[in-house]
Amino acid sequence: MRIIIKEEQKNRLFEAYMEGFSLENLSMIGHGQFSGEDNSKAQVKYCEEYLGRMQDYGSSRCTFTLNDNMILKLAYNGNGLWDAGIAQNKAEYDLYMKVDSPLLPRIFYHDEDFQFIVCESVLPATETDFEKYLGMPFYGVYRQHTMKQPLTNKPGDKEVGFDKYFKKLKGYKEEDEIPVIELLCYIQSRYSERGSTPNKIYERIIRKSWWLKELVELRKTGVGDITSIDNYGIVNRDGKPIIVLLDSGFNKDVYYKYYL
Repeated sequence: MRIIIKEEQKNRLFEAYMEGFSLENLSMIGHGQFSGEDNSKAQVKYCEEYLGRMQDYGSSRCTFTLNDNMILKLAYNGNGLWDAGIAQNKAEYDLYMKVDSPLLPRIFYHDEDFQFIVCESVLPATETDFEKYLGMPFYGVYRQHTMKQPLTNKPGDKEVGFDKYFKKLKGYKEEDEIPVIELLCYIQSRYSERGSTPNKIYERIIRKSWWLKELVELRKTGVGDITSIDNYGIVNRDGKPIIVLLDSGFNKDVYYKYYL
């Protein structure tokens, strides 16, 4: 479900509990009204003063924590790619508004020029998250226990591994136990400009998983790399964890225009 907050809601959500910090000030700094120095550096400095150190950074964007549920994605000029960061913010917002996919982090607010966007806070996804959520190992080796193991010296006291539990719960067959990375690489290649040959086994597994089917639809929109585990995170919605795709703004158009 797409969520965009109104101006009055924005004020209550952000300014109310961030004494001194203002999204309006951040936007004005970006337009050069508060500083004569490099605007993106001044924006980063302003965020660090009120929000603390960067949570993370990439080639053209950095993130700051606003609260437990929201982060700020800010275009910055760390590698001379400030325009690329703005383009990624806009591409991420446009995709979010167009596709309305549960596999995308929610976006609550954006600067008029997309110098920054305010998004749903996401924790990094791990290999065990994929095991628990999809019932398959990410790289082919389970990180949870794969065999029943004694918890104590008492006979019959056993611990059942996550893979055994999910296999029994979802009814996966032996041939379905294909690593997630293989399926991601297949989807990446299958829905590229050239397109790879369909694989019947992979297609059957994808059809059985709503998550993988949603990922196929996202890949069709032109999102970039979906094969790296670093591009996935975990969000909690209505008490249920969901694996979402991060950095969806880095699509082929942004890549060809700013990174080649």
